Amino acid sequence: MLITTSKCILMAVQMLSPSETAWLAGFLEGEGSFGISVLKAGRQLSPYISFQSTDGDVTEKVATLFSTKAHGPYLRKDKVISKKPYFCAAVHGSSAARIMQTIFPYMGNRRKEKIERTLQEWVNRPFQRRPDNLPTLCHPGHRHYSHGLCRKCYDVWFRSGKKPIAKERHTIELNPALNDALPTPWLAGLLEAEGTFGCYLRGQQKQTPVLSLALISSDRDVIQRAAGLMENGRVATHPNAGLGSRQLYVVARTGYIAARLMRSILPFMGKRRSAAIEGALARWDSRPKKHREFRHPRALPYYAAGVPDVPTL
Repeated sequence: MLITTSKCILMAVQMLSPSETAWLAGFLEGEGSFGISVLKAGRQLSPYISFQSTDGDVTEKVATLFSTKAHGPYLRKDKVISKKPYFCAAVHGSSAARIMQTIFPYMGNRRKEKIERTLQEWVNRPFQRRPDNLPTLCHPGHRHYSHGLCRKCYDVWFRSGKKPIAKERHTIELNPALNDALPTPWLAGLLEAEGTFGCYLRGQQKQTPVLSLALISSDRDVIQRAAGLMENGRVATHPNAGLGSRQLYVVARTGYIAARLMRSILPFMGKRRSAAIEGALARWDSRPKKHREFRHPRALPYYAAGVPDVPTL
């Protein structure tokens, strides 16, 4: 993966491990914001990635992956949305561009389009620094002096009244291929941002762990992929989609499938989510004996192995 600019190639440095990349992509799919900020009256453009979270440990983790600092906690002025204090972190400039390139294959269609527009606008910005050790635009064999020109050509250009130097418009090249070898970290990151976990009573005091995930309509491709990783869960319309023209969809898993999924993603979760998962699994494991002995037809292959909840994604 690379971004090309005027006679310049910025390589996407693999700063993160594959597992960290997949987790970060899933988390930013749910909570991240991608864009480009305008500085100095439009003379400078800078891409950015930012997010907010009510979990300080998760914010610190993402900030570490960003190689930046976490900020907060802050109190929201509009407490109708949430009364919890929130934390935030952001990364800007070329570091944000490299992270965008790294996580690009894991993102949904809407996020991919946003990343492409952001990077395209950034690489073709009117004012940009020229990295060292690059050939000049006029005479590749000469030493670079300023503005992409050698000393002699720069003097001619300066005396001519600093007429604009024609620059070729370049495009970005991003690798769309998705590595599905690590679906569990991606799913864990997405559920860290958008998931809900719990154990509720159903039927005759039967305790069942419930795993649920909700996303807006424009990300239906993301929730469908998540549903496939959640053992082909059914995607349904959310009944409380009070977000104007945007429709919410939800996928939920219960019982032994939810327990299996919770155990597989538990090592990747933050403190609050881990406590919720561990509490739900504790109630599930302490359910009455008659319910533990029940064998659902779809669960027989797992029970036949002797440890129904252990297999992971």
